[in-house]
Amino acid sequence: MCQVVIQSTQKSGKIKLTAKSNKLKEAHLDLYSH
Repeated sequence: MCQVVIQSTQKSGKIKLTAKSNKLKEAHLDLYSH
């Protein structure tokens, strides 16, 4: 499910707010590394 969320945030983030999507991406990446 996390992968789907990342993909959705990438698409919607580029259209709406890239800054917030980038923060979300970093948060998801942290969850993945842990």
